[in-house]
Amino acid sequence: MWWRMMPVVLSSWVFAAHFLRMGALLPVALFVMSPLLLVIRHRVIPRLMSGLLLVMAIGWLVVTYDMVMMRLMLGQDWLRMAAIMTGVVCFTLASMCCFQTKKAQQFYRP
Repeated sequence: MWWRMMPVVLSSWVFAAHFLRMGALLPVALFVMSPLLLVIRHRVIPRLMSGLLLVMAIGWLVVTYDMVMMRLMLGQDWLRMAAIMTGVVCFTLASMCCFQTKKAQQFYRP
């Protein structure tokens, strides 16, 4: 079952790496440790983690917008960066599907 949740863990760690680059250690600690919630067998955990993944995806959209605007102002190429960031956002949103499998629903059943 643990390998089925790897996209959730990876999404969280990539978002933590984004904060690490900015030097914000509290968000880094929160996002690195948040996958530990996955071991708690409670029905609220899938909803909580899905909400967290949604917040991360929105955060990536804001970062993407800021980077596109910066590159446009500097006259640099922005299309490749936007395509990569779109993939990151889609992967983060697709990670929510991990909680829709029968095994995950049985694991988190009350």
